[in-house]
Amino acid sequence: MGGFSATAFSVLAVLLSSLTTYLTFFDARYTVSAAVAKVEVQVQTSGGASDGRKNVSYRYFPTASVILSNRGTRPVVISEIDIVRSESIEDCQAGEKTAVYGFEPLIIEPGTVASFDLEFQLPAITAEGPMETQLDLDEEVALWCAAWVAFDPNGYRREPVTPFVTITRGFTPAADGERYPKASVILDYPRQPETIVSKGLF
Repeated sequence: MGGFSATAFSVLAVLLSSLTTYLTFFDARYTVSAAVAKVEVQVQTSGGASDGRKNVSYRYFPTASVILSNRGTRPVVISEIDIVRSESIEDCQAGEKTAVYGFEPLIIEPGTVASFDLEFQLPAITAEGPMETQLDLDEEVALWCAAWVAFDPNGYRREPVTPFVTITRGFTPAADGERYPKASVILDYPRQPETIVSKGLF
């Protein structure tokens, strides 16, 4: 009986040693996720009038706070992020990029959380019409997606695209004493983290 116990403990010790070696040298896994914590939009309105016609332009500047996390054993580098307007409002499909400001490359170490803020600019909305009429501006709904560039520990480049924010740009008619329609913005963004890159069994 004693011999059997000794053999069992020896086998267990070998298994634990093998597991420790695997976890130390070969357990190359990572799951980097991004969560949009907050999005706000500033709207700048400018307008004028000439030759009996008035014109107005609305410029939109969203700012976003993003949180990144890495559940794994290896670091991942996020080198770039672009904000892209999707061709569909249901899911991310390739579209036109917009300018992004404030992002610097990040190394997401294993078991850590990092955050960053960025600002991007939406295409302006403009309208023109006779002085005596109300300017007609239509509502616009667009899904904006994040196009990431990530490098794993082996240097492989990954370019995932995830939903970022749905922005509805609307307008209310100008009230008495106001020259131009008033802009309104409705924001909707994922409340759950989106996986950017992932590798590993666990």
